Amino acid sequence: MKITKLSAAIALLAIPSFAMASDAWDGFYAGIRVGVSDADLAGGTGALSDHSAVYGLQAGYNHSVAENWIIGAELSFGTAEY
Repeated sequence: MKITKLSAAIALLAIPSFAMASDAWDGFYAGIRVGVSDADLAGGTGALSDHSAVYGLQAGYNHSVAENWIIGAELSFGTAEY
């Protein structure tokens, strides 16, 4: 799978541009992801080629239970357009 220049640019633009007030990892978070899938496979019985857009959403919550331990939960949805 190759990552195109467009998907790399989108990923860089999606990086948050704010600084965290502390080192705490507690709290809610949400995000989006966008990319491109490019696969070419060749086998003994034939070839398969797939080029598609992939995207998704995720949201979750983390809670620090000790200095080096975090527990959390996340909901995620992702799909591809063929």
